[in-house]
Amino acid sequence: MIKKILNHSLIIRLACWLVFSYMRLCFITNSWQFLGNKAFEKRWNKKKPFILCFWHGRLLMMPYCWKKNIPIHMLISKHKDGQLISKTVRYLGIQSITGSTKHGGMEAMRRMLGILKQKECIGITPDGPRGPRMKCSIGIVNLAQISGSPIIPVTYSSTKRKIISSWDKFQMTLPFGSGVFIWGKPINVPRKITKSQKERIREKITNKLNNLTEISDALCGHNFKMLKEEGKAAK
Repeated sequence: MIKKILNHSLIIRLACWLVFSYMRLCFITNSWQFLGNKAFEKRWNKKKPFILCFWHGRLLMMPYCWKKNIPIHMLISKHKDGQLISKTVRYLGIQSITGSTKHGGMEAMRRMLGILKQKECIGITPDGPRGPRMKCSIGIVNLAQISGSPIIPVTYSSTKRKIISSWDKFQMTLPFGSGVFIWGKPINVPRKITKSQKERIREKITNKLNNLTEISDALCGHNFKMLKEEGKAAK
């Protein structure tokens, strides 16, 4: 009975609208600071595409780090929760690509390459859709290598939040606090590269995103290392 209700299109649309409304509430009622984004405004204005990457656990407020008039396409999994995310971000003008950089992702890869060629940006959670948590997969490195587009890491944190007991330790931002978005420097992937060099770049993305997330948490009064250890203990 519950499964039938959840599969009902009207219920799904209502659920997505409620999530969007909650996201909007959190954005409006929190005081947000943006760090490092100014460097990319010239890139945006010149229509130079890039691959935006952020951890799955920091997904909720991420659409608000983006300029509304700049097209972006999010890679979203085929799972039901992925499709709910796809329908939700549509309210924010974000388009989606169904697929994965890990499992049967050739069609998704072709679509992303075509989008980057059209000078539009791609957004990827490199540890999604099922982990391992806060560890970058090789798929995003392959995409950057083939396309020639740089990878730009971004993260956020908020003073008022609840950490969900999910595989990704999902951060549920709460209203009436403050928060910060932090952008990192571009990570370029050469077209000619060895397997070991690819692995080093993959590790570099992981370390950079974790470092940015640790800084954002510290600015909001949280202990990122403690959260990271809790995630390891839960495995």
